[in-house]
Amino acid sequence: MAGSAPERIDSDTVMYCVNHPKRETLIRCSRCLDPICTKCAVRTPVGLRCPKCAQVGRSPLYVLRPQHYVVGALVALAVSLVAGAIVARLGMWLAFFLAAPIGGLIAEAVNRTTRKRGRILQIITAVAIGLGAFAGPVIWVAISAGGLPTNPMLYLRTLLNLGSLLYVVLAIGAAVARLN
Repeated sequence: MAGSAPERIDSDTVMYCVNHPKRETLIRCSRCLDPICTKCAVRTPVGLRCPKCAQVGRSPLYVLRPQHYVVGALVALAVSLVAGAIVARLGMWLAFFLAAPIGGLIAEAVNRTTRKRGRILQIITAVAIGLGAFAGPVIWVAISAGGLPTNPMLYLRTLLNLGSLLYVVLAIGAAVARLN
């Protein structure tokens, strides 16, 4: 009957647990109203629930589709290339103090564009920060000089730059913590 009042529960009626038919109970699931015993009851913020209704699904923040990976990788790489080119010019001490905030900014850019978090986005962002720290300075020289450098020592110098290595470690740490 549509529009009728919900069924009244009589206090004299003996209820038995759905999962343990021989166990009497006075408790009902707050969602499906099935009778449950204290052994089956699961505490949730909205009351006691049966094991079926209390199953916690994975947070939508951590459910990623392929487009999230692509967007996250592109954003992380673009911002990391710019940051890597800038940090290479700062010197080791400024790189030390600015690495964690820059890593946090890169992670925030990824987070805001994808609206997601998780282990795979952490890995993508970490790889992008590493690539940006070592390719950013080379791309900076290529843009300012009008072509790729012909001196192979420039490539080696960017790989062995202590400031860049320090930046990579601290920025990755901050980005991973932010995307957790």
